Amino acid sequence: MTMHDHISSKQIDRCVQVTVTENIAVGTTVVRVAAHDRDVGNNAALTFFLSSSSQSVYGDVFSVDELTGDVIVTGEVDRERAEVYHVMVGARDAGPEPLVAEATVVIKVLVPEFSLSVSVPFC
Repeated sequence: MTMHDHISSKQIDRCVQVTVTENIAVGTTVVRVAAHDRDVGNNAALTFFLSSSSQSVYGDVFSVDELTGDVIVTGEVDRERAEVYHVMVGARDAGPEPLVAEATVVIKVLVPEFSLSVSVPFC
């Protein structure tokens, strides 16, 4: 995820894939979404957030640390509810006309015998 004030597009297509086990502990960080802004000073400060649609659908299961971009488990990850979660994470810069870039975090839920794994391919 990269943001530049000199580009017109506010969305950068990026996909991060993560695999977790069902019933992963609340408080676990499943992945860190990274964003970069070439601005300097206050304009380069970034704030991370769940998109409004992801907040309404998955806000009881996942949250995003607004300073780090960490996607954190905040509720029960239940494979019967969803085998795959598609969570949109945004990053907003602090420029006078803030730009937003978004990444899709695809979280695949496995049965407990499997371990946590992370891959970061472009989708």
